[in-house]
Amino acid sequence: MSFPVLLAMHYDAQSKDPLSKNTNQKGSCRFKEIVLYTSKLEEQFKFYSGVLGFSVISKTSTHFELKVGDSVLKFKESKSNSNPFYHYAIKIPSNKYLKAKKWLEEKTELLLDAETGDDLLYFEFWDAHAIYFKDPSGNIGELIARHTLKNDSIGKFDIDDLQCISEIGTPVADPHNFASELKITYGLNTYGSSMFIGDESGLFVAPTIDRLWFPEKKQKALVYPVDIQINEKGKKMFQYKNYPYKIFNQE
Repeated sequence: MSFPVLLAMHYDAQSKDPLSKNTNQKGSCRFKEIVLYTSKLEEQFKFYSGVLGFSVISKTSTHFELKVGDSVLKFKESKSNSNPFYHYAIKIPSNKYLKAKKWLEEKTELLLDAETGDDLLYFEFWDAHAIYFKDPSGNIGELIARHTLKNDSIGKFDIDDLQCISEIGTPVADPHNFASELKITYGLNTYGSSMFIGDESGLFVAPTIDRLWFPEKKQKALVYPVDIQINEKGKKMFQYKNYPYKIFNQE
C-alpha cells in the first residue's frame, strides 16, 4: 500500500517523517479499562463469550467484563434510546497476523476495505497489519499487529494472544484541539497526525465527527459515552468540552 493511499484511508495522517521503532519487547499498555455502552447487552455477551471465546471476568444484569490481555473491556447497558457504537483495536503479536486472520474468520465475518476489497490491511506508515470485524452493536473491532514492537510469540493464535486494548475511537469536532488538551493533561503526543494521540502502547483515534469509519466507510463517526481508564500520570479526570468521554488515571 503506498504512502499517499495510507494517508487517505487512515484519516489523512499529515506527518511525512517515519515513526521511530520501539525497542520494547512487548510494549506497555496505556488502556487499563475501556467501558463501552450498548443497547444489545445479551447479544453482545453471547458474541464475545460464545462466538469469539473471550474470557469473562464478571457478568450482571447491567454489564459484563472481558479480559483482553492486560486490559479490561467492559460493556454496560445503555440507558438512552440510542444505539451506541464505537471503534476499538486490540494489540496482537506482530508475527501472528495471518494466524489471527484465520482464527477470526472462522468465527465471524471480516470487514473489507472499501477501496481494495481486502480483509487484511497493511499500513506502511505505521508498519502494522490489521484485521477488522463487527459485533452485534455495530462496534468496529480491530486486531492490530504492530511490527515496530518486538512482541512475537510462538504457537498457534488463540485468545491468550490478545495483549491489550490498543486504540479507542473518540470522534470530536476539532481533533487538533483535542490532541492539544491531551498533551497538556497527560503529556501525550500525536502519532503521525492530530487524529492519533499517544503511541504504540495506546492511541486515542479522534476523527472529525461524521467522518466515515475505516475500513468499510459506511458508518459515520458519532459521539457516544465511553469511560477510559489509563495508566498515565497527571490529573485524575479529564473532561474535554461537553463530550461524554470520561478519561481518568489508574488509582
